[in-house]
Amino acid sequence: MLLKPKVSKYQSKRTASPIKHAKNYVYGYLKAIQRIVSSKPQEVIEAWNQAFGKTYSGMSQAIGFKDQILFVKVYNSSLYALLKQASQRELISQIHKIVPYANIQEIQFLLG
Repeated sequence: MLLKPKVSKYQSKRTASPIKHAKNYVYGYLKAIQRIVSSKPQEVIEAWNQAFGKTYSGMSQAIGFKDQILFVKVYNSSLYALLKQASQRELISQIHKIVPYANIQEIQFLLG
């Protein structure tokens, strides 16, 4: 008759497989990637440069698009003041003419 060694209740619990843990997170990561790809940030950035680049060449540049916010760097303080006072809806509608499926909620202007 073989006796099993006594195992404390803390030693009996085994560490779960990392694969099981990863399975819980993969779906969330895939959704985040899908959201980024579906928004096509590069096309939104290019749309800003195409719509306003000719008018304000050298004075502004779209630098990023994240969480439905377009970030535009403005190099001229006078232009920065004008853009801050301009209607966001009108600016976003200009971008929607070029990229109709873009989901832009806000444009943030950065002076620099």
